[in-house]
Amino acid sequence: GAKLGRLHLDVDLVGDGSHSAIYGAYFGEERQTLDYRYFMNHIGRSTRCDMFLKGAVEDEALSVFTGLIRIEESGQKTESFQTNKNLILSDGAAARSVPNLEILANDVKCGHGSSVGPLDEEQRYYLTSRGLTPERADRLQVHGFFEEVVTQIPDDTVADWARTRINDKYVTAQEEGRV
Repeated sequence: GAKLGRLHLDVDLVGDGSHSAIYGAYFGEERQTLDYRYFMNHIGRSTRCDMFLKGAVEDEALSVFTGLIRIEESGQKTESFQTNKNLILSDGAAARSVPNLEILANDVKCGHGSSVGPLDEEQRYYLTSRGLTPERADRLQVHGFFEEVVTQIPDDTVADWARTRINDKYVTAQEEGRV
């Protein structure tokens, strides 16, 4: 609920075979700025890191993602992937995503991806042609968008809490005419 939220996360994979999986979700509203900075440093051999972050912004909210995968020369046989996907739910909202790679080793599998966009009009059309209202169709899209991250939460109680919180935020925004 803060006007400005920043998360700076450094992950150093030092030991050979070490691994990390990072999943996150955010939902910005009003005039919030949500700033995420993820840095994954692969130092050990045969390390693995997966970072997957999804978010939505509405009203005049802004999300900013800056990510870096750095693989040292000693990080041979490393696998690392970084993904940031964003939904823009209002005309005044914006998302900026800047994934980066710095690879000093020559035997690695590494990638990054980023997307920013609105809800899919074709999906809305399909769902409304099956009897859903446009509002329900959009709710289903938002639910499905976040479900990919929420299902990664190992504790069902926490996953249910996150799912409910995300869905409630979107329904409230719909009811208030903000999306």
